Amino acid sequence: MRLQRVSVIAPFANPDVNPETFVATFHGWVRDKTLGGLPIDVARYNHVPEGPGTVLIGFEGDYAVETSTGVPALRYTLKRENQGSVAELVSLAVGRLQQAAAAIASETGEAVDLGTVTVRIADKLVAPNTEQGRELVQADAVAAVAATVGFNDPTVAIGTLDPRDPITIVVTAPGAVGAAV
Repeated sequence: MRLQRVSVIAPFANPDVNPETFVATFHGWVRDKTLGGLPIDVARYNHVPEGPGTVLIGFEGDYAVETSTGVPALRYTLKRENQGSVAELVSLAVGRLQQAAAAIASETGEAVDLGTVTVRIADKLVAPNTEQGRELVQADAVAAVAATVGFNDPTVAIGTLDPRDPITIVVTAPGAVGAAV
């Protein structure tokens, strides 16, 4: 299975985080090449209610401080054809999310709660949001999050089966190693 769009999302510990405050941080990451890869530009969508917020657009993937669920969160999205299994791609995305969370914590003092990680697979042609599509990715996605973040016994919640939505898997382990970066 060749996935192109794998997103991982973790909420901020502070529910009052304003995505607008990360514009300068993301511009600094572009200038200093803080996280590797090829960062391209920063876009501001903070005027969109429950929208993508502040986005660092990159060639390989995008970072965003978003409010799409009504709660401020940090999101990383792989967006190119990537080689590897579901587990490898989710692990790669979670690793990049962890790096961004650590950079945010050191630069702004804001913590990202890695005790809850949401995985979204938006490749509807190869992994449609159906029971069969979910069976193709769920076990590997949960195992990858657990291994990368250090969850011992995670709980799993599943999003809707609406075929218009991406497959969504929420992996939670309160008090997990690295829960607050």
